[in-house]
Amino acid sequence: MEFSKVQSDGYASVDSAGSNDGGVCCCMAWRLSKPSQATISKHQLRALHVEIQSVRELVGATVIEVAATHGALQCKDSRHLAVSAEDTALRLGQLLLRWCSEQEPRLELAVGMHTGGLDVCHLPRGHKLYFGPALSGAVELADDASSSMCIKLRENTKAGLKLYEQLPYTLTGSDMYRFDPFVEGSQLHSCPQDVRWPSKRSSGRRKEEEMNNKVLDPGYLGVHEFGSWLERYGIDTSLFGRGEVQTLSQLHHEIMEEKKAVLVEVNGFLERRLEVVFVSIVAKSKEGHELVLRSAVDVTTDRRSLGIVVTVPFGSHWTDALRDRLASRFGLSREVQEELLPIEANWFKEEKKLTRSLPVMQTTYRTHKVRMRITKTSRKELQCISLPNMSTFAAHDLSHWAWVSWEAGAESSNQEVLTKLLQDNKINLSEWPHGSFSQLLTEVYDTQAATLQVVKHELIRHVRVIKVWLVTDILSVSHLLVTKSKDRPLSMCVEKGISWEQALENLLSLRLGLKEDFMKKSVMVDQSSYHLFEEIEYSLSYPGLKTVYRIHEVTCRVADPHAQLGLPDGNDFTVCRSGITTRYTWQPFKAHHSLIGRRTSFKKTLLGGKDLAELSLPSPKRQLPLPEPMVFAPGGDANCRLKDLMRGKETDWVRARHAAMHICDPEYSLKQFYEDCVASFPELALFTATENEMTSSGRSAADEYQRTLGALFAVYWLMRLHGDGLQSFVYGVGEDWKPLSAASVEPVRSAEDLKKRQAFYSKVDMGQIGKILVSAGLFQGGFCNGANDPERTLALLVLSAIHDIMKVTSLLPVVTEASGPFEKHKVGDVIYNHDTALGYILQYMPDVLPSYAGLPEEQKESVKFTQFDMEFNLGWLVQAEAPPGILFSRFKRIIRQGKAKSSDVALYLVHWLTDLAGAEPYPEEGAEKFVLKFPPQLFVSFLSSFHCVTFLSQKSETAVMEDYLCWRWAMNEPPLGPIPRGDGAIALMRLVVMAQGHCNAVLDAWKGLNAEDKEVLANELTRTARAEQFFELALKVEEGGPAFLVYYAPALMQKNCGLDPEGALIVLAEILRHARAIWPLQESAADDTVIIQIDVLKGFHIAELLDQPRPGECWVLKRQQNEINATVCKEPVPKEITPDRRPLCFEKARRNTHQRRTSCSSDAMVREQQSIEDDVG
Repeated sequence: MEFSKVQSDGYASVDSAGSNDGGVCCCMAWRLSKPSQATISKHQLRALHVEIQSVRELVGATVIEVAATHGALQCKDSRHLAVSAEDTALRLGQLLLRWCSEQEPRLELAVGMHTGGLDVCHLPRGHKLYFGPALSGAVELADDASSSMCIKLRENTKAGLKLYEQLPYTLTGSDMYRFDPFVEGSQLHSCPQDVRWPSKRSSGRRKEEEMNNKVLDPGYLGVHEFGSWLERYGIDTSLFGRGEVQTLSQLHHEIMEEKKAVLVEVNGFLERRLEVVFVSIVAKSKEGHELVLRSAVDVTTDRRSLGIVVTVPFGSHWTDALRDRLASRFGLSREVQEELLPIEANWFKEEKKLTRSLPVMQTTYRTHKVRMRITKTSRKELQCISLPNMSTFAAHDLSHWAWVSWEAGAESSNQEVLTKLLQDNKINLSEWPHGSFSQLLTEVYDTQAATLQVVKHELIRHVRVIKVWLVTDILSVSHLLVTKSKDRPLSMCVEKGISWEQALENLLSLRLGLKEDFMKKSVMVDQSSYHLFEEIEYSLSYPGLKTVYRIHEVTCRVADPHAQLGLPDGNDFTVCRSGITTRYTWQPFKAHHSLIGRRTSFKKTLLGGKDLAELSLPSPKRQLPLPEPMVFAPGGDANCRLKDLMRGKETDWVRARHAAMHICDPEYSLKQFYEDCVASFPELALFTATENEMTSSGRSAADEYQRTLGALFAVYWLMRLHGDGLQSFVYGVGEDWKPLSAASVEPVRSAEDLKKRQAFYSKVDMGQIGKILVSAGLFQGGFCNGANDPERTLALLVLSAIHDIMKVTSLLPVVTEASGPFEKHKVGDVIYNHDTALGYILQYMPDVLPSYAGLPEEQKESVKFTQFDMEFNLGWLVQAEAPPGILFSRFKRIIRQGKAKSSDVALYLVHWLTDLAGAEPYPEEGAEKFVLKFPPQLFVSFLSSFHCVTFLSQKSETAVMEDYLCWRWAMNEPPLGPIPRGDGAIALMRLVVMAQGHCNAVLDAWKGLNAEDKEVLANELTRTARAEQFFELALKVEEGGPAFLVYYAPALMQKNCGLDPEGALIVLAEILRHARAIWPLQESAADDTVIIQIDVLKGFHIAELLDQPRPGECWVLKRQQNEINATVCKEPVPKEITPDRRPLCFEKARRNTHQRRTSCSSDAMVREQQSIEDDVG
């Protein structure tokens, strides 16, 4: 064993005798405080040691002792006489303490440094043990629990300082000093360049590190692949999305999509690097005061109003990113910026920290602080930032800005900003109640529970509220919890950044004092009851300030009694919080009891806890991650908005074609397909480009995005029907993306849900879909044996991805003079129909959508065809509800114009099918719209009608309709006999289709129907609404029109044909008779159709319908002002019959109903008498 003495330059001289002579060294020791040792996470601990390694390399120190929570380093003299070992130790400790202070949560560290002798004991295999006064003295100072976040040193150590000799030190004893690590001395900046230490690293050192550290570029990865890649570097991806930690999708979007940050491998660990620019724009007011531009409503985490913050994309220079941001936000061109907004000063700082939003890896922040000074405030180019007036204003991205005092502190600055914002929007603060201004100041800048925004020159306050209907069963009766004083359900404001689920937990905890374990076990949230809506009113607390309340409403059920809630007896109870006492009471909830009972399929535990299978409660519906929101500038040319949003966006054609080519491969999973689609089609992000969450469909933009993914999934499943497609179509996929089945344990589903899925899976023959897929050109050589056509498949994928983007109302186009009138829209009209709007984009702005623009011309024409306003309602055909003219005439006209082939018609129908299959916003759950909400026989009818429609390019509208009716008659079970011919044949076939399942009852009723009503039905239901077109199977009716479409006639038939089919036919005939009286036959109207709305009748049985009008009232058929529609409604009995209003007489139906009841009663008496005789016998 050998001993050596460590010299002051860091080298050791061998001394086998263990001599104590030799040089003097300086050691620095560190130790985490006990509170930090108890709370530090493994990620923070790893980051701490990475930082120690980094600063050790920076100053050239040697690790001589290391443990998880403490350690020591030996510091060396520099080759420059200006820097001693003591200077090096002080700088090392200073950098380390500064880093600890910046962490979230903050780390408490004690540092001691001491000069003295240092010996080393050399062990076998190169191991070393250090000991001596320098080490023990430094450890003793670091172990002092009375002080942390400072550097402790003795007088002999201080005497060795050269560079830092003149810094301020605090004397705490006869020879003990403390140094504040946040003090910086001028001596630092006068030392030689190659040993000068900036805030963290010199530029030369940083360049050297860039060469040594590996910038990682794994290529583009999907979200799940990205997570797997992170795990290979020891990152625990299970922590993403918990609490304040960002989701994996957010980090993926930042790294892979936006490229705002980059990942670097440092000493085997991943590190995130982010460059940010903080900008202060300064100008003088007319009074000569220096003002700075600040956000009017956005605040930082320390409650200070923000200036301009720019994130620098990786690979870009910070000045370019700054200029681009000012141009996009304020409309300041680069030329104007360089002339009028010169950079007066800038500072650079680099720091490392673990943040609350990303505690799994260390982040290096490269921060630029920039001051820009405007001297020529009167230039008109600066009016976009409210110069020279300096009033509050809105930028292009809807953010709001104010000029405030440069010298003002955070609190006074916020008051100044808010006051100016209110006064500039003509709100009189003198009318406000005492304390209201302070309350609003707290809402906006402290709790951030409210935001302010100027919309159409009016200041609007936005507040998010969570409202909870908390229910439970008391003596088998559903009760609701309300406040005793105001009779209102539970509610609370939601702070910024808090989801409604988190707000729900907070409300139950804060308002009712419920503990987490009770919520885990016993509080269920009815997921299907969640509803987001808005209420707008002027606030009583802030007179003159309009407020938009965005209310998250949800129903929760208390499953187990809790005395704290007055259960199980339903007693009133009181909760005291922060000096406020609230009394609650349980009230019967009769109006909602049945509704809540029907929602059990969506219940889930609020916070986890007990397994859902143990509770026998179905799992919540699943949704996929949303794309990053797109920001657009308000106002301006509406047609330019889409161009601005899509500028620079490109389709990943490699991945798109990969999806189209491999969609039928057994090895190509739905997960791979999903990731390819999301990466390929940039148009999917357009669902986030909305000023509010609602779209023209009435659903949220987030739901429309999920529905689009559902349509894409339906394409994937239908193309694989010969494999696992049908199983996934019916049951959905699990967390592993593999098909589920009736036996799957997760997700938990209700018995009714599984019953419907099993019925669909076993009863529905999907062979018809294969035929239509082949007709659409999606397969070559047959469905089962042939290969799919990649180009045609790609066209369908593109169509599915872009079809519904125009439901985002902020994207709706305006018809321009260049295009001229379009599809009944005049120049200057906004096209509100989302299909027509997309058709306009594809016709006149095709290059805006890169996925469409990149298709071959033939496929582009096919996609464009699907977006024409064909006025085609497949439901009308399936239920034989409409005459062929209104069903097919526009469809046929577009085909005649040469805009479509039969394969294009089939593609349109395939798209219609997949779009409806994904109509429920839960893509992973399967095609729930069809599987759970369509009766199997209706779904089969839809499929069957497709094949007939494809012949529209070859046959007349009437011939296609007749083929469909004959096919339905021939395929009916039980068989109906030969296809009817002659008088009333078409009417009878249409009535049979309308009745769905009551075919024989309709046939019997038709035979017994009186001649007058039969003639009306035969004539009116045989009209084609196409001049010179007639059904071949029926007698030719008198020429002329209009024809009639009785809207909801199938619903009326299906409701009544099981009990009173003849009564239903009589009511239908009466309506058609009076319709013809209002619209007499005219040859000029042979192509016209009048729509008669009978929705008020569809829910009644015939007997109920007859009893509805009160004395003095009657059912009336009334023509609408547009002359082409009519409606059935109840009105006072008219004194005289007018051409536009005809009273309906259903008395024949009443007599028929009475006769049927009498007949049924007689039959019942005979059966009862026979039963008695059998019993006696």
